Amino acid sequence: MTRRFLLLLIVATLFTGCRGGGSSSRVTGAADTAALALHSFPYPEAPSMIRGKDAIRQWSAIHFWDRYIRMADGLADDEDLRSEAMSHYVLLLDMVSPDVVRAAQEAAFSQAEAAEAANPEGQMLHRLLRTMQHYLADPNSPYRNQDYYIPILEKAVASPLCSDEEKTSAAYLLRLFSLNRIGEVAADFRYSLRNGRTGHLHGITSEWIVIMFSNPGCEDCRATIEALQADASIGKLLSDGRLTVLNIYPDSDLSLWFEYAGLYPREWINGFDPDGKLHSDTIYYLPAIPSLYLLDGQKRVVCKDAPVERILSRLKAAV
Repeated sequence: MTRRFLLLLIVATLFTGCRGGGSSSRVTGAADTAALALHSFPYPEAPSMIRGKDAIRQWSAIHFWDRYIRMADGLADDEDLRSEAMSHYVLLLDMVSPDVVRAAQEAAFSQAEAAEAANPEGQMLHRLLRTMQHYLADPNSPYRNQDYYIPILEKAVASPLCSDEEKTSAAYLLRLFSLNRIGEVAADFRYSLRNGRTGHLHGITSEWIVIMFSNPGCEDCRATIEALQADASIGKLLSDGRLTVLNIYPDSDLSLWFEYAGLYPREWINGFDPDGKLHSDTIYYLPAIPSLYLLDGQKRVVCKDAPVERILSRLKAAV
């Protein structure tokens, strides 16, 4: 089954409702076992009494892992199966409210925790945590989303099944991921330009702000710059004065930055951090470079450490 076909299948299932409320658990269990035997993920099927797209999405997000956790516990670990499902799970989380995201993540953790408590050898909680971390917390993941991962970290810190080392690591990431959350006002910082002038983030008055934390000579940074420059929506928003791109060097080798600074797009604000605050991970967490943020006119975070495609998608809707 191709990825495209599976995606269409799961979206259709989520949006139409499926199995009648009278289906027996024996039938459901048999279907789940068959699905796992065929190496296909047992996706959620909303009961017939759940109606409306929004209600079906919410129910499906909160119950996404129910059948898998129930049926996969005790079977051989199948990371590929779980990873395939995770890409669809993130797509579903993008369609629901932050409160539903939290409820879904807490439900997944609690169910996996209960399964591992009942069958420690199955390691169900730790299986799920590995997948969640890879998709949501890895700085190179196209699905990365720190806000989606925060409820998992909060649960891990309090879980009796997590070791002291795991709890310490979770608490550390929780502090970092809690910086500049989506919907919050981004932390202000000062920047200096090549000509010696200075400014600060909150002094920018445009309707939209893209912050790009970058390093000179970084190949991924260059590709991101090219993607932003090539996008027609970005160009229009810049020419209309509705968008500012603030390209900031967060590190300390200023000689390298001054050598490269003239190559950056002239229509952007290109500067460096003169105070050394960004490098210390105390006001922004930059797990990898480049790191992109999208802010609205009130400096609220719309996208955080997001792939460039996500930034472009949001700005295209603004044109």
